[in-house]
Amino acid sequence: MSKRRGPARGQRGDGAWPARSRGRGNSPALSTANLKQPQVHPASIPSDPVAARRRMHLIASVSRSSGLEKDGDDLKNHTIQEEYREFIQEKLDEVMSARCRIHSESESEKKLRVDNQENVLILFRKLREGVASSSRNDAFAMEAYETSLHLSVLFESPKQTTSIIPHLFATDPPLIPKPTIYSILGSLLYFLVVPYPSQSRYHEHLDSVPRSLLSRKSELFLWLSSLTKSLRMRNYAKFAALAQKAIIVQFIDSFRELHETKTEGAHKVDKLGLEAVLFFMDALRQKAAESSWTIVRSAYRELWLDYESTKTWLPRSLCLDSIQDDRPSVKIEDWMRSRVSMGHMRPKDGVEGRWIVCKASACLKLRKLEFKISKTRLLLARLAQERYSLKYRINCVNDHLSSRLPPEIVSRIFVLCVPDHMDINVMFEDKGPSVPLLIGAVCKRWREIAWSTPDLWTTLQFHLDLGVLPQQQKRLDECLARSGELPLSIHLGIKSLAGTISAFYPFIDTVNQQSHRWKGLYIYLPHPLVSRLQVHNMTPPVLENLWVFPAVGVDPELGDRSDGLLMGPKIHSPKIIDIGAIRFESINIKWNNATSVQLSQISLSECLHFFSSAPSLIYCTLHSLTEDSLHIAVPSTSTVLHQLRRLEIEDSSWSISEALVDRLLLPALDDFEVHACSAESLRSLFIRSNSPIRTLAISETDVGDGLLVRVCQIIPSLEYLHILGDCGFFDDFFQHLGATSSIPEDGGQTFLPKLRAIQVSGIRGYNWASICKIFDSRAVSEEGKRRALVVSLDVCSRDEDEFIDETVISDILEVIAEGVSLTITDGDTSSDLITMSQEYHEALHKNEQGREDENSDRAIEDN
Repeated sequence: MSKRRGPARGQRGDGAWPARSRGRGNSPALSTANLKQPQVHPASIPSDPVAARRRMHLIASVSRSSGLEKDGDDLKNHTIQEEYREFIQEKLDEVMSARCRIHSESESEKKLRVDNQENVLILFRKLREGVASSSRNDAFAMEAYETSLHLSVLFESPKQTTSIIPHLFATDPPLIPKPTIYSILGSLLYFLVVPYPSQSRYHEHLDSVPRSLLSRKSELFLWLSSLTKSLRMRNYAKFAALAQKAIIVQFIDSFRELHETKTEGAHKVDKLGLEAVLFFMDALRQKAAESSWTIVRSAYRELWLDYESTKTWLPRSLCLDSIQDDRPSVKIEDWMRSRVSMGHMRPKDGVEGRWIVCKASACLKLRKLEFKISKTRLLLARLAQERYSLKYRINCVNDHLSSRLPPEIVSRIFVLCVPDHMDINVMFEDKGPSVPLLIGAVCKRWREIAWSTPDLWTTLQFHLDLGVLPQQQKRLDECLARSGELPLSIHLGIKSLAGTISAFYPFIDTVNQQSHRWKGLYIYLPHPLVSRLQVHNMTPPVLENLWVFPAVGVDPELGDRSDGLLMGPKIHSPKIIDIGAIRFESINIKWNNATSVQLSQISLSECLHFFSSAPSLIYCTLHSLTEDSLHIAVPSTSTVLHQLRRLEIEDSSWSISEALVDRLLLPALDDFEVHACSAESLRSLFIRSNSPIRTLAISETDVGDGLLVRVCQIIPSLEYLHILGDCGFFDDFFQHLGATSSIPEDGGQTFLPKLRAIQVSGIRGYNWASICKIFDSRAVSEEGKRRALVVSLDVCSRDEDEFIDETVISDILEVIAEGVSLTITDGDTSSDLITMSQEYHEALHKNEQGREDENSDRAIEDN
């Protein structure tokens, strides 16, 4: 196999360029005029400038094409070489202009600059291949090689430098003209810097430089000899004096005046050459400075910069003054501080300008140890990342949900796991993380799906706590961002009222900014925070559910009434409303869409005003109605609610409940519960409304002396009757039920024909014997049937010896045996009062029998 000459195919910048005599045998050097140009097809040289420039971008490399590709020998043509050189110069000018901003460039700009520098070097390499392949030996070839050398130095590409130097000093054939002193000096400095501190390669290269290029008696050669000798002798003070920019430039200029002639275009090459020489000299100075510093560290225990002599010789020995225009000089103080982080120095405590020198052995051990620690940390970080990736893969394998179902289905399943917003009670303690956070904690895949599912984040629940308020504010912002623009259900409670109430204002303000997205608002906060809830924009509101109750336990200075609720430019019209302990006139909402409302602590006139403003009302609960002020007139006309089906009036006084009932007309009423109202008012309401009442619950209402019978006669549609509290004695009602227990088959009029259940809870307002009278003991006639009735009696506040009469118990058991549903329980213990009564009477009988037996035994003994 023959030996290859030139670079291997596919390699970049290895410096093994083809021999210059390729294709020429041993013939003598020829002048440029006598060289035979390679034949180039006319189509290879476009006449259009735009096409020609595009052609330069795509021109093939001689070493890559090997003459086989189309136009692969174009760069062997001298004309194309010169045009290609002009093309490269445009690229080079752009790169050199970017180097002017080298100290202020960003990382991305630096990467772009380095890439452009590499591209320029590649272009020069292609040009050198064409020059070498065409055996060109003139000033153009020398300029191409020298410019390549200087740029490889400035662009810090040592592989390019190594490959160019042999061509500059080739002897077979020698280049015409000769290389400049910048190339000679640069190549010598290169072999001083790279193998430093060894100088063997330097001397080998010096011997290969012809004496015609570098006279051994010239001042420049003598300067080089002194410079290298000072390095060998470790005379770094002398080296620093010789390695000054002014001295270098002086020797170069004097050498050029004696041995070189100026040529056209030499200025640009000379400028690059001087920069390359100074670059190598600066690199050599830095290496020498490190060696000098090693000696200083071993020789001194302290360095006193407060002495002028030290501040003079130390920077000079360390070569801190710069000889490059683009690199500033370093101050000795800054250099000292930089060595502190390396463990070489430390400032002396209490003394300005004095530094303690750390000896090399301990510092070296410390640096090695720190290096091992950093490597170990990197290893741990890599292992942690591998563990994370492995766990992720394990989760992907074991997660049958997300691995078998598309993300859309998994997202829907996650949404179904979120509890209904009505099931969240903000008045109690926080139960821990919300469902979306729990889902996201399972694995990365679940977290990715949960974090990208806006529906999961539409229910926001916060129990405000001053201790973790910043974290809650951050979580609120994250939830709002993840929910997109979907309607929100917001639940706000409070865990602790300690501290300043104003600390919660920023959190409430963030909630206010989303007022156009409120769909459900559930608030259990102090009055000042309730009044802080306001509408902040003009977007049409979407609020449907409103639940507001001021938190109890607020400090007195915070007030006990709200200044206003949901004030703002837009008025909400919710459907489901539950508000307590807030003045009615301060509630800034529209009632026209309300279908279910619970209000408390409002006056009679406010209640009637509310009824007149809520035509769509279906369900209504009123708690703790209050007296009207003296200056407020209560309307005397009846208020008609055509759609109201359920009405509850709780915990109100007799007079207020009665006054409200007397002013209502409820034609659709189906379920009615009232506290403390006269039987006549109820009867009047039912007659006036003619409503299909199915459920009636009365408490603390006197319905004795036949009043309950008179009320129920008006509502034959009644199915469920609940009597609570102390409602008087109503034995006559039980007797009337029993007397009308048979329902004629012809549908004739009877008392409560649809009644299905009676529940009596409270103090017993009936005799035990009246219980069985509810169920007529007489045989049912053939023309009718008995009413199916469920009776439940809860006796509360019972005396210790208050049990069902023994004679009545047997009748009750007979009724139950006939299939009647009858339960009698102790309202305080929920125990079966029938069983308790049986046990009580059995115990009485045993006690009596025991006393009789005892008396008999005593009589026998007396006899």
